[in-house]
Amino acid sequence: MMLGSNADGSDKLLPTGKAEKPRCFAGIRQFSCTYTNQQNAWMTGKEYTSWVRKFDARMRIEKRKVLLFVDNCPAHPIVDGLTNTEEVDMGIIKNFKHHNRTRLVQPSALSIL
Repeated sequence: MMLGSNADGSDKLLPTGKAEKPRCFAGIRQFSCTYTNQQNAWMTGKEYTSWVRKFDARMRIEKRKVLLFVDNCPAHPIVDGLTNTEEVDMGIIKNFKHHNRTRLVQPSALSIL
């Protein structure tokens, strides 16, 4: 799943999904999101680049200039030629994992186990 929102949450992007038959969507025939799939369900650089270019075109039409904070995933290459979108690598995955591991070894977390 790829999710996006502005800082205050008032402008949310439609989610983009990848799995062919996600169990959480069993019985749903129409999605209110951009939904594609491929054999291994992982985001590819090609899919990401296509998504960023569509997002940039939307921002150009809306006459908005935006910063797009992305994680350091290899499937998220820097996309050249964007006019209204600037990508900033925030290392989100690395920071999340560090924060999660830190919380996991805190004494209060251990007492719950």
